Amino acid sequence: NQGQYVVWSDVTADVQYRYIWETGEITQFRKPTYNSNGNTFDFQGRQISAQHFLRRVVRFEHDGTLTVIADSYNGQPLNSPNDIAVHKDGSIWFTDPYYGGQLSEGHPDEGPGPFTDGVANGNIGNGMLGIVGSKKQVRPPAVYRVDPSGRIDMVLEGKPDLVANGIAFSPDYSKVYLCWGRNLAVAEVEGAKIADLRSLTDCLVDEIKCGPDGHRVDAYGNVWSG
Repeated sequence: NQGQYVVWSDVTADVQYRYIWETGEITQFRKPTYNSNGNTFDFQGRQISAQHFLRRVVRFEHDGTLTVIADSYNGQPLNSPNDIAVHKDGSIWFTDPYYGGQLSEGHPDEGPGPFTDGVANGNIGNGMLGIVGSKKQVRPPAVYRVDPSGRIDMVLEGKPDLVANGIAFSPDYSKVYLCWGRNLAVAEVEGAKIADLRSLTDCLVDEIKCGPDGHRVDAYGNVWSG
């Protein structure tokens, strides 16, 4: 435990902020973050971040070193890891949609991609293209589970128009909640797999279709969504 504070990312500004509970102060926490999006802390108090620009999930160790949790699956680079949740069994689950393929939020694809029509020049305003293993997203959107041994398994495969975004577990870790498309979905956790994926809510509020993004679940099982 390092204190009572909340950490969040400003993806476009490439910075993380911290709200300190005791004082109400907001301070800059990390910069650069390589367009980090979702953040969480494991049961040892280590921060885990999803980095759009470098297309990977990393963990900040207590001694100041950095561990790469995942940057590829079956030899193919990840798209742009988005949100993370840690299970009580020690595994790390994360979503991998397309959104980091934009210059404003991460590492743009070279040539045609989910957010380009082939005429965009990804080199403009982006001087670090070469440090990324792939210049193009090649995998379908998906949800992955990283076993404590380091093995990475795909839990759920999406489609171009059906991607997972936010992810969180229920208080007893028996369920996982996903932003699935433009709805909130829930599924049963069965070891390294999920079962009975179903809609929790269509996010229709006062006849307005809302678009859920990141979310967390409190100690009472309530789902709080942004």
